Amino acid sequence: MSNLFRAVAAAGLAGLILAFAGCSDDNDDTPVGPPPIYTSIVITGPDSLLIGETGTFAATVIDTGGNPVASPALEWTTSASGVASVNGAGVATGVSEGEVLIRAQGGGVVSNAVPLSVLQGLGWVDQSAAAPVVQNLRGVWFVTNREGWIVGDLGTILHTLDAGKTWATQASNSTGYALNAVAFISPGTGVVVGSSGRILRTTNGGATWAPVTADTDNLKALNHVFFQDATRGWITGNNGLILRSNNGGASWTRVLPVPTTANLQRIAFPRNHTGSNPPTDPYGWGWAVGDGGAILGSRDFGQTWRLQVPFVTTDPLLGVARRDITHAIAVGTNNATLNTFASADSADWQLTPPTVPFANFTAVAWSDSSALPGSAWAVGKRPDSSLPVAMYSDDGGNSWTDQFLPGTAPLSGNSLEDVFFLDDLHGWAVGTQGLILHTATGGR
Repeated sequence: MSNLFRAVAAAGLAGLILAFAGCSDDNDDTPVGPPPIYTSIVITGPDSLLIGETGTFAATVIDTGGNPVASPALEWTTSASGVASVNGAGVATGVSEGEVLIRAQGGGVVSNAVPLSVLQGLGWVDQSAAAPVVQNLRGVWFVTNREGWIVGDLGTILHTLDAGKTWATQASNSTGYALNAVAFISPGTGVVVGSSGRILRTTNGGATWAPVTADTDNLKALNHVFFQDATRGWITGNNGLILRSNNGGASWTRVLPVPTTANLQRIAFPRNHTGSNPPTDPYGWGWAVGDGGAILGSRDFGQTWRLQVPFVTTDPLLGVARRDITHAIAVGTNNATLNTFASADSADWQLTPPTVPFANFTAVAWSDSSALPGSAWAVGKRPDSSLPVAMYSDDGGNSWTDQFLPGTAPLSGNSLEDVFFLDDLHGWAVGTQGLILHTATGGR
């Protein structure tokens, strides 16, 4: 984690330097304050704290004569008191998860800025008790490492601004629907989909959600929504249903024909689209997966689809993630894990070695914040013990490692239904009966 902390420190310090540089005044008549009595202040301290944990920062102060100051008068500050506080003695306390900059000033001098990361815990930690409702939770999405949404049964929408330390309900006016998936393209604009063709959209961060009317083939269940960028999005549903949007989810068009009647569970395109015309743009290549081992591919941003044959498996495929044309991972029931390999036709699918323990997988997330193969996570349930499972891969899904889940969480009898990672470290997984897990360390 030290590399992450150094990166945060560098970014924060650069911001401080720019801020100070912009505070000059060209008016020579401006009164000048007293000359500094210190030459420099250099502070050191911990690079991470758990919520509720304290750590002490120390300062080395040199006066204008070049001598150390034994008991300097300093004011300690934090860039975000909601993440970490600091008192007059330089003792910092973790308040909620996030990153802050700690500094000291006095004697006309400002110290260096030291980055401090506050974590809820190491590995996976339990956030279930923070939810105000206990429903089956089916979808999760975050726009920053502190703000995100969860959706679930009976129209449940939960929102957090502190990385999941606390959750608040948002009114969906959809209590008669199971909400299956959520995706945001900005902190303000997001889309939720669910049973009976339900589509909701917000443009104010979920303060209000409005239904969106679309051709959902006689109100077929909608299983997943995915946005590649600020405009392009897709929805998958039962009986081969695919919808696409080119305006950030304000309206949706049904894709016809679709070469399958299988229930389509998930869809994925490479993220961070830069914009050019299909089919030459690699961001236009996507995969959709579903029941019976169905895999559909598109090379034109989802305008047309083709069924991949022969099938690699007949087990239901419930999760898919795509990094680029040749790199993708899919997971499903009966321990099904697949990935792609380069072929004459861009990419082909293959089964990978079975995981241990055996699992019925429901979702997969593949961080795109680092170079390939990067980090991937698959979640689901162990049928032999009725416990949820989370597995980690660092080689593009060729092999998987079981990750420890906290015993304080309501694990028994429950399954993880969705997983989302913002980067290589910050992730959330949600499941049945209000199960919410979070990691700021990649689950490790």
